[in-house]
Amino acid sequence: MKVSPLAKRMIITIVGISALFVVASFIYYRSLAFLPFLLGALLGTGVSIWKVFVLERAVDRALGMDKKKAGNYVS
Repeated sequence: MKVSPLAKRMIITIVGISALFVVASFIYYRSLAFLPFLLGALLGTGVSIWKVFVLERAVDRALGMDKKKAGNYVS
């Protein structure tokens, strides 16, 4: 799958922020009590990355359509 440079930057940013918060939660809890937060962060990161791919696909498909069709497709 070909990913644009902007999408790559967004994915790297999402992963970086998620990793930062996971490390912060580990430092805050200092035990295995941070595992629910880790699971939520991993699921949230996965969903956010999936949304980046879906958004890029929608924009690419909409650029190939006429104006009225593209507006209906994106909305």
